[in-house]
Amino acid sequence: MFPGKAVVNQTRQYVQTILNSACERRYYQFYDILVIALVLLIAGGMPTTLVAATQPTVDIRTVGAVRKFDDTFQHSVVFHSTSPAWMRATRMDFAIGAIAQSEDTSAFISYGPVWRKNAHSRPLYTEFGFSPTLLDGTVFGDQDMGGHIHFTSSLSVGMKLGRLQRSELAFRIQHISNGGLADTNPGMDMVGLNIRINFSKR
Repeated sequence: MFPGKAVVNQTRQYVQTILNSACERRYYQFYDILVIALVLLIAGGMPTTLVAATQPTVDIRTVGAVRKFDDTFQHSVVFHSTSPAWMRATRMDFAIGAIAQSEDTSAFISYGPVWRKNAHSRPLYTEFGFSPTLLDGTVFGDQDMGGHIHFTSSLSVGMKLGRLQRSELAFRIQHISNGGLADTNPGMDMVGLNIRINFSKR
């Protein structure tokens, strides 16, 4: 079976579970964006390595804004794939989810590299990520993010859990902005937690 079909099916299941209530008002717009993203990934040859085909791990991530954007949270599911050799990255992250506020909710997708540094002889690590990000909506309360195209940069400090160290818990700091592509660019600073689940049977 063509790997892209499995990607679409698994992605839809996670999206429906997490975003069913948060993105109810923008449900169809989100799937329009998702279809566009998958077409771009297929054109780039990514489905052969996307999601659990190579890395059977999934992240569940929740972060909240710390200034400017009151009561704003981002909830997402993150799939992992192999990074191209020229990037020298640890992996590629494909995130789908929603940025939710009491007044406005926007679906989003992001895709980009992550670099990890493991601590010697300890179950600790740090990660830096950079991902182009596409937002469905641009206004949250009285703040306009300035366009649909943005960039997410992040720094995480985490720990591997359990005797086999198969799961992980990390504290994450991230910044979302359009990088000056629009006249309006308030930027959204967020902090929160990232939980990694390993579905491997080994």
